[in-house]
Amino acid sequence: MGVVCFGYLLAHSCLLSSALAAVVSTLTSSPLFLLAAAAVVVISGLIVLFLALRGAAKQRQADRLRDRRRAKSTPIQPAKSQWGQPAKGQRSQPAINLRDAALWEAPQPPAARARWSQDQWDQPPLEQVPPRPSSGGLLPGTQLQRRYRIERALAAGGMGAVYQAYDLNLLHPCAVKEMLERFTSDEERQQGLTWFKREARMLLNLQHAAIPRIFDSFTEQDRHYLVMDLIEGRTLADVLKQEGQPRGLPEGRVRRWAIQLCGVLSYLHGQQPPVIFRDLKPQNIMVTGRDEIKLIDFGIARAFQEGTGTLVMTPGYAPLEQVGGNPEPRSDLYALGATLYQLLTLRNPRENKPTIFDFAPLSHLRPDISQEFAAILFKAVQREPRDRWASAAEMGHALQQIERRAGN
Repeated sequence: MGVVCFGYLLAHSCLLSSALAAVVSTLTSSPLFLLAAAAVVVISGLIVLFLALRGAAKQRQADRLRDRRRAKSTPIQPAKSQWGQPAKGQRSQPAINLRDAALWEAPQPPAARARWSQDQWDQPPLEQVPPRPSSGGLLPGTQLQRRYRIERALAAGGMGAVYQAYDLNLLHPCAVKEMLERFTSDEERQQGLTWFKREARMLLNLQHAAIPRIFDSFTEQDRHYLVMDLIEGRTLADVLKQEGQPRGLPEGRVRRWAIQLCGVLSYLHGQQPPVIFRDLKPQNIMVTGRDEIKLIDFGIARAFQEGTGTLVMTPGYAPLEQVGGNPEPRSDLYALGATLYQLLTLRNPRENKPTIFDFAPLSHLRPDISQEFAAILFKAVQREPRDRWASAAEMGHALQQIERRAGN
């Protein structure tokens, strides 16, 4: 358009200059006057050329500005192939943010896609969570919170799984506990979440060498996690299976574990209000390479309130009052006695006859066990709480006396 204007102005200026020159030539025949007239024509042409070029430049600038405004006012529509490969000419999608990865595992309806805003496209890319295996656990290499790298699975129970992980910030190994989604109803899920959060709060307030420390908790992709000390060792159930044949573990070793367990139970029962573990059994007790005891799985532990309770237990290790929904501190002493009994005899207390509350005398199954130690265990597994040891500290003191006399 600028070129047309320029041509139009130039043609008019030439005609005007020619007409002016013709008029002037009729008026005078002076060569000097003719030279001046020619100079005026040239200068006029240059001025017209400058004005035409300037107008064309302004027009191009205005066109570019209008195109930019039009592009900003029109929303970018994603290409039809955005759930697979980007369409030709469409920019590729950024790496998926961890907290929104679930939105991108499969095509989503428009309502779900609307949750993405323009600023989320501009966020720095995060590593995508690897897919889970069919078992539902986390794969090695998975990163949580861009901090905890999963290395391997350690154990899985009814509602939780534990993984060995590595803290990329503090540069040391740790354990990550995940609440598994294995619930058949919303009510079960809510109960499991309550226990999981209770465990986090409880561990934050407990400081004992036999209780793992917790130093982080978070939720990611609707999954709940605890991060705690990594305990290098085996559960007592594993130790019994690997070393307990043919008749059980040695008395001296079991007695030293019993003293440590009385110590940590005394600490828990000494809280205000007392904390009842409620699920003491070989699977929930770990032993390190130095034979140090560690309690794990505080999911159902809770503060004691007399006359109230929920029916949470493992048959064989739970006393009669806990079966009735009224656990108390001495219920843990019963579970401790049942656990020690199993370690010495290989007999699961669930198999007791005629009822699960009837323990055969240790002398019938392990004649090599000292009578003093057998008497301590027999008192711990009495049906009535009043017939048991009054406290974990009292039971621990009796065990320590045997240990001193044994010269260990």
